[in-house]
Amino acid sequence: MSENPVDESRNSTKSNTELIKMQRDMRKRKKRKIIIIVLISVVAVFALIVFLISMAMNAINDMINKTYLNVEQAQVTRSDLSQYVESGGGIGLADISFVDIRNSLEVDEVFVEEGDKVTADTMLMTVTESSLMDAISQVQGKIDSLDDSIADVSDDKISGKVKAPLEGRVKLIYCKEEDSVADTVCDNGALIVLSLDGKMTCDVPETGLKAGDQVKVFDKDGNEYKGQVSRVKAGKAQILVSDKVLMPDDKVTVKDENNNTIADAQVQINKPLSITGYKGTVKTIKCKAGDKVKAGDVLLTLSDTKISADYDSLLKQRKEQEDILNEYLKIYKEGGIFAGEAGVIKTIYDPDAKTEEDNDDDMSMNPADYADYMGQDTGSDLANIEDEEEEVEAGYTRVARISPNTTFAANVGIAEKDILKIKEGMKAKIEIEAIDYKGEGKVTEISDEPSDKQNGIYTATIEFEKTDEMLTGMYAAVKIEVNSADNVLSVKTSAIRKSGNGEFVYTEYNSETREFGGMVYVTTGLSNDDFTEIKDGLKEGDTVYYESDRSAMSDMMYGEETSEETEEEDPAQAKIDEHNAAIASMEAEESDQGEEQ
Repeated sequence: MSENPVDESRNSTKSNTELIKMQRDMRKRKKRKIIIIVLISVVAVFALIVFLISMAMNAINDMINKTYLNVEQAQVTRSDLSQYVESGGGIGLADISFVDIRNSLEVDEVFVEEGDKVTADTMLMTVTESSLMDAISQVQGKIDSLDDSIADVSDDKISGKVKAPLEGRVKLIYCKEEDSVADTVCDNGALIVLSLDGKMTCDVPETGLKAGDQVKVFDKDGNEYKGQVSRVKAGKAQILVSDKVLMPDDKVTVKDENNNTIADAQVQINKPLSITGYKGTVKTIKCKAGDKVKAGDVLLTLSDTKISADYDSLLKQRKEQEDILNEYLKIYKEGGIFAGEAGVIKTIYDPDAKTEEDNDDDMSMNPADYADYMGQDTGSDLANIEDEEEEVEAGYTRVARISPNTTFAANVGIAEKDILKIKEGMKAKIEIEAIDYKGEGKVTEISDEPSDKQNGIYTATIEFEKTDEMLTGMYAAVKIEVNSADNVLSVKTSAIRKSGNGEFVYTEYNSETREFGGMVYVTTGLSNDDFTEIKDGLKEGDTVYYESDRSAMSDMMYGEETSEETEEEDPAQAKIDEHNAAIASMEAEESDQGEEQ
């Protein structure tokens, strides 16, 4: 029996619906699968990218560390350290000496010329016999006159006794028998010191005290003395106590009446009187510390008092004339003026040199006029020395300038922050690049006032041995040793690191992780560019690690500026360099002028 057409139609429709539903489900599953695959692929790609980036960064870090990070190690050792102040300047002859004669003498004949080599026994010139004999006669006349004056006062004398001018107590005796009166007074301000009012005094904090209050004063041995507040002023109370036992500068403790300590103090003489003198020798001492004396009592007796104050002055004047006479007699005996030391003549008196007035009169220049002529010397061999006028002693004329030609000097600028570190006699290292010279010298002079007030630059003179290659005006780099330490623990300066808590070093380094460790804080001492003294924190033989010689790429990786434009110059050093450059320029000009002349 055939199926009902209606039922067949329904079955067919149902089958189609199920098929469509199945197809739809299949598409959804397929789409979900695709999404999952895509997501998995994206995650995989992302993970791969992260992995590759990580590998690349590690490779880059390895390259930087292997190529640019230079980790070094150094041991703590014992060494001698020096600290320097560095500068530089032009060089020139340093040890010019002078030959001066008295204005009363006239030069007769000159035997040497500029540039001549001389010995100490080389005769430079003679003087006219008439001027020499006239000078001797005048000096002898002055000596004879002084002898008459000395005879007139030779019987004068000062008192041989030193008496107390007022009543008091002897507290200090500075002199002893055979002492010079003048020396004792000069050293101590007095021969003897008296206490006039019988009181010693000290100041303590006010702490409620008022004038008239009674206090207790105890010496270092616990002995008690009665004290009284004399006055109260500016928060201080003045305490008076008997001078019978206590001595100046004795330490005491001041207490109130209830034995409460007020303060510790030192007592002094309340009303002192200094006994002084100016002539003689202490013969006997007639008193001792603590003695009570009356006005007129003899305190000391003196010897060597049979002269007056004028006597000493006259003797001094006679000695001066004796020295002048001996100068003249030496020239008379030897026949002329000698060099006195070996060297090269830099400037010599020229009897043929004439001033404009001399040309009119056809007369030779005398030594007094020649002083101006000598001042015209360019001093090219002293180009590096400050342009100071050569001081000539009153009554003399300079007739020659001699250079031993063995010593050069450099005047160098020193910043005010360093000038107090430098002392005369300090060693200095000298380097002259032009002639490949390295040597040592010493500081011979330090200016008291700045040569460049605006920038606070002072001048130090460094002298050193001259060599044949050295020429005036050459530039010398100078390192003055201002401090040194022998056989001290030290480590490479580049190994020292700084933090807010102080200076430290690393004592460990992991080459695999490239990490420093074992941070140790240290106390440092003397330091220079190469080594630093270690006072505490490390011991001899310890090893430290540090990073050095990083390239520009490494520095950039560590966030440090390496451009030359970003380097800050030390302002003080910049001023010194500018100052030295100006001096060198000026010296060069002076040297050129000297050569032209």
